[in-house]
Amino acid sequence: MIIDDEHLDFIFKNLYVTDIKNIEPIRKCINSNLSSATAEFILKLLAKKTIWKPLFPGDFVKLRIPADLKSEIYELDVLMDLGLYDNNYIFGEVQSDVNTWRDHNPYTPMMTIHIFIHDKEKKIKRVSMQVNSATLTKIKKEEIPYYT
Repeated sequence: MIIDDEHLDFIFKNLYVTDIKNIEPIRKCINSNLSSATAEFILKLLAKKTIWKPLFPGDFVKLRIPADLKSEIYELDVLMDLGLYDNNYIFGEVQSDVNTWRDHNPYTPMMTIHIFIHDKEKKIKRVSMQVNSATLTKIKKEEIPYYT
């Protein structure tokens, strides 16, 4: 997603305190250093109807089935039977942000998570994927039917 400076200014203008003397250079600095992935993440957060919570390694999450999760590696009815699919959501566990070379950043646009699916013997299996953080909803482990 490509977002130009004019659109960023329009989106963020009400987020800045306007009585700061150097607000314009600050806005330009933020806009010029904001990656397209971060801009997309912020736009998704702005569009969410629910409060998004920062994510840390070990947190459990629910998400819609990612388009790049190949359907031949799981069967939806098996996921349902195992308690790994509920109300159009699958589940996973946060591993890290995608920048493993520095301390974890809970506000990074992409997270590496282990999505819970199943193997050929219909036992739980974890598949590592990078997913847009704004598409993840933090939940308690007990909210995953598999664990209840």
